[in-house]
Amino acid sequence: MKRGTASAGGGKSAAELVRQSNRWRDNYNAIRGLFIARAVYLLEAADRGDFAELQLVMRKVERRYPALKGLKARRLAALEKLDWEIKIVGELPEGATRADAEAQQKFLRSRYELIENLTETIGFLATAEFRGYAILQKHRFNDGGKFDGAVRELHWLPQDQFSRNGQFGDFYYNRNSTFGIGIDSCQAVLGEQNRIGSEQLPRENFVIRDVDSPLYEIALIAFVHWSMGRKDWAAFTEIFGLPNGVAIMPANIPPGMEDEYRTAAERVPHEAQSDAKSLDEATTAKGDAPALPQNDYIDSGAAKMPNTVTHSSEPPVDAQTHGDLANRMRQLQNAFQNQEPGMSQRDAVELLSVIRQLGEAFSQHARNNVTKQEFEREKIALRRLIESKGK
Repeated sequence: MKRGTASAGGGKSAAELVRQSNRWRDNYNAIRGLFIARAVYLLEAADRGDFAELQLVMRKVERRYPALKGLKARRLAALEKLDWEIKIVGELPEGATRADAEAQQKFLRSRYELIENLTETIGFLATAEFRGYAILQKHRFNDGGKFDGAVRELHWLPQDQFSRNGQFGDFYYNRNSTFGIGIDSCQAVLGEQNRIGSEQLPRENFVIRDVDSPLYEIALIAFVHWSMGRKDWAAFTEIFGLPNGVAIMPANIPPGMEDEYRTAAERVPHEAQSDAKSLDEATTAKGDAPALPQNDYIDSGAAKMPNTVTHSSEPPVDAQTHGDLANRMRQLQNAFQNQEPGMSQRDAVELLSVIRQLGEAFSQHARNNVTKQEFEREKIALRRLIESKGK
């Protein structure tokens, strides 16, 4: 029986280990915790050539920000639907003939027709307007045939995998998208072998489009503002945008009381802000007796609000009496809002209607200078009814 030998990396090759270590991008949400201070820091880092984190953020922003996503989609759609052609300039250089120009035109067309992804390549080069730059690597035919050395494909590389030696220096291949590599650190950290233009990465094997004023300088800040506005709008709609309650009235409304029922139904959703779907069950009388209206507070003659107001020479209600009743009404409103034990839904809705009616009575009495004696009589009757409903 042989003893097995453990190998470094669990038997995985170096390439497999590298691919596994690079999966961190799949689990990294670059826009989590994105706020203005961090956005400004990313823009400043990009000025130093430290693009990795900014490009990962913009990759998410382009997917989540509707305005930027729509702009990018329209730009790419307009470009990728176009056809291409090799044209001869109107004025030929000195020493060149028309036949030479046509021969060159034919050769270039044959070479561009060999590129398998020419249309997609043009679209990727257009993304430099959004990201600041776009870098493609030429993949050539190397089968020894008649097209050997010709470009077969232009392979685009993710923008987050590049750093730059300042704003105008050389690009360096940053395979792991390591943050913090920019001016004066590219050569030391990434090495000469990763510089585009070195012996290992010849400049003629790459197509680079560099944009001096990219859109990310505006789009990133606009995205942060938009995200903050969405949070505020969500909070606003959660508090103020909820639909009002629905009051379902009974089917057997007594004749002549339709207006009173309608008034009660209009008050319930605006005042209670609650779902009153069970009001029909709570207010329908047993047998053939008609149902009582939802704001049925006419338990005694004194509890009914007068339709007309009689003027008198007696002095109007004093401010102290108004203050006392207003405090009592606020207490009953708190009791209703807290839904104290023992208060049924019907009682709660009915109590709220009485409170509302009492508030209207305050204003009406004050406007018409009702005598203190009349006000006190109606006040006592209403208070007894309200306190009985709150028990």
